[in-house]
Amino acid sequence: MAGEITERVIFESEEEARQFEALVADYEDVEVKREPAGEGIAPIIVLLVIGGAAGVAGALAHWSEVRKGGQVIDLTPNADPWVYRTKDLVYGLVAIKAKDGTVTVDVKEPKGYFLEIVQAVVTAVQSVAEKTVAAVKTAAETAAGDKADVEVSDKPVPTPAAG
Repeated sequence: MAGEITERVIFESEEEARQFEALVADYEDVEVKREPAGEGIAPIIVLLVIGGAAGVAGALAHWSEVRKGGQVIDLTPNADPWVYRTKDLVYGLVAIKAKDGTVTVDVKEPKGYFLEIVQAVVTAVQSVAEKTVAAVKTAAETAAGDKADVEVSDKPVPTPAAG
């Protein structure tokens, strides 16, 4: 194929390599091949991502976003940071910590809409005067529209990673 490129991606676990392979399977004209395992102290898995430049770049960018995990918006007083990503939440999920509970936003098609929904929800909840679950849920529902399911949750919100 004209314009075909190959990128090498290295993984330390078989599980993570399989997750990457499953993600890339959704991209037309992009394929993944495994390099033979080499000798070394730590086992590594090398995958070759082959295809058109736009497809390969799109697959790698999407993988980078998935690895960051979900989004937390902490509206409690003195929260620092108040917006952060965490691997403790699955990619596609937004947890909003209000003063009296938690609201979750589950983006239906995160590949296409996650960052768009996060931005819309952050903007919407910033304008809510009283940061209660009811007010935050209403603002998040309006911002997300039919692209996400919004509900009140009793699950704790992950704290930001140190460092």
